[in-house]
Amino acid sequence: MGPQKLLAYMAVIYYDVVPLGALLEFNVPALVPVEGTVSILDLASESGVSEDELTRFIRYATANFIFCEPSPGVIGHTAASAALARDPSFCNFLRWLTLDLAAVQASLPITTRKWPQGEQMNESAVIYASGMNSNFWERMNKDPWRQSRFHQAIAEFASGGAAYFSRVLALACPDFTITVQDHTVDFSASAAGTGAYFLRHILHDWPRAEAVSIFRSLLPAFKPGARVLVSEHLMSGGERGESLLEDKKSYIFEAVWEADSQFPNRLREAIKIAYLHNVL
Repeated sequence: MGPQKLLAYMAVIYYDVVPLGALLEFNVPALVPVEGTVSILDLASESGVSEDELTRFIRYATANFIFCEPSPGVIGHTAASAALARDPSFCNFLRWLTLDLAAVQASLPITTRKWPQGEQMNESAVIYASGMNSNFWERMNKDPWRQSRFHQAIAEFASGGAAYFSRVLALACPDFTITVQDHTVDFSASAAGTGAYFLRHILHDWPRAEAVSIFRSLLPAFKPGARVLVSEHLMSGGERGESLLEDKKSYIFEAVWEADSQFPNRLREAIKIAYLHNVL
């Protein structure tokens, strides 16, 4: 494959995302019996999607091994589509990726042009894609349906590993009292007398000013000698970050993805504040 064909394939990779998102939006995997088959005509009737449109989505999905068509117009499960039918929570996670985040990602080139030096909460692809002059969290609060999907998706993500560290730490150190907080919480509400605060995959969600504000808000809860621990995926030099999903999320939630040589700059002001309060 030459460079032009490689780049052309990269440019149309979203075609793989669209059918998956459409099938999840109309809950099609759950409408296909895990054992057996069903006609596309019946699926169209149950889902409310036109037969022609649904046929296009399904046949493109089969090219990615999602569903199979053992005979014309008759659909059965593959291992991938059966996994969707059996796991509604995982479907919610994928809906969040394909229906919510995909639209934001597609807006990134436009919003980078619109706000090339953007550092404000309202200068992001989320704002552009939603057509609302509010940040991600404010938008969630105004849209109960989308908020419910987001919370279910995050719960699935957390159960799959994001909260794993806390479980392991609790088992290794039974004397510790550990409180797990979602990154949408008010950090100033932390319990007084906290000995350490572990910010795991938090700061990349926020612009520099808001990241510093998070550190400021922690100070009242800390006792003398307390520590702030930070865990993030960082890009070293020109290398790719560890997680493509995290790389996408950093832009979506109005943050700036930084190289490891740049990231400490974000902390410098907060560290000075902490020293003044005898926290570090």
